[in-house]
Amino acid sequence: MKDYHELVQELEKKLKQEPDNVGVLNDLAIALMEVLRYEDSFEYFRQAARIFPSIQSLHNLAFFYYAEGEPAEDGWWASSEDKAVQLLEIAIEQKPTSHFPFTLLGRIYAGKEDYEKAIPLLEQAITLKPTLENLNNLGVCFYFTSRLNEATDCFQQASLLRGENNSSMHPLLSYGVCLARLGKQSEARQVANELLRLCKESESDLDEDYIASIFYEIYDFADVIELYQHTKLRYATYWIPQYLYALHQCGDNAKMNDVFDKVLLFNENEIEETNQDDDEDWEEGRKAEYIAELKADITLYKTVFKEIKDGKSPPSEYKPSIESNCYLFGCTRHNNSNYLED
Repeated sequence: MKDYHELVQELEKKLKQEPDNVGVLNDLAIALMEVLRYEDSFEYFRQAARIFPSIQSLHNLAFFYYAEGEPAEDGWWASSEDKAVQLLEIAIEQKPTSHFPFTLLGRIYAGKEDYEKAIPLLEQAITLKPTLENLNNLGVCFYFTSRLNEATDCFQQASLLRGENNSSMHPLLSYGVCLARLGKQSEARQVANELLRLCKESESDLDEDYIASIFYEIYDFADVIELYQHTKLRYATYWIPQYLYALHQCGDNAKMNDVFDKVLLFNENEIEETNQDDDEDWEEGRKAEYIAELKADITLYKTVFKEIKDGKSPPSEYKPSIESNCYLFGCTRHNNSNYLED
């Protein structure tokens, strides 16, 4: 394993000999991130971009703004995605032949839910190099703009690129949900079963209860119950309504009533404990905001419970995940090569 502390010392000596060498500045900035010296890293990325505003130096500074932000006056770090966007747009004007700037800017716009801006960027990224991340994120854009067939295709292609670089199962989950919504129940069930197998056989970034989203879409309520009943007290609005409905559909109204009561009691106790919590670590206004969220959840659960008894099914609240990775040119940890400038 590389000793980044030693590498930092070596690069600092090199920089004294060649203070305007942007290659050394970039390597040093990345090494400093590895040893958690973020403020120094930030300054060297900025210095490299000032000396030579190339595709690599502009992009890497943009990635730092996106991933870490920038130092704020109060000692904290402030989000700086807008600055990342500005730098990436300048870098893209130089017509890069790497997918990195397009993938990163598309990911930022997708995260902002500006899908119309994200789509052409991600499509361009894919023409340069299809990756799990840019294919998945294009699928997310298509999903939220009601282009379900195209989303399905993107999620499928993304899921086939799982590997050491990114082993996320979320593209496969999104693929299964899309198949279900397209009425392809048999194929969707195969994906769900494959996800369950993968979760059991290897370490996974996916909790099994998420797979219930596929079973819910294909009306397989017994499997919905099987997966959700092990979700111990992690009550959340994204799954409780579906669990209550599945119990009702399977005729287990006693269990449905019991879960409903426990959910309300959990939230009510959480409100009481939060009101009594005098911890000074609460951010200003966050405590009141959290209590308001808990009260809103209680109102939602009561509404859903009544609607289920009236025969109405809660909609699926599935939202596909955006994928990210390291997009730093020259990052040795992730085997990212430097950008070859013309």
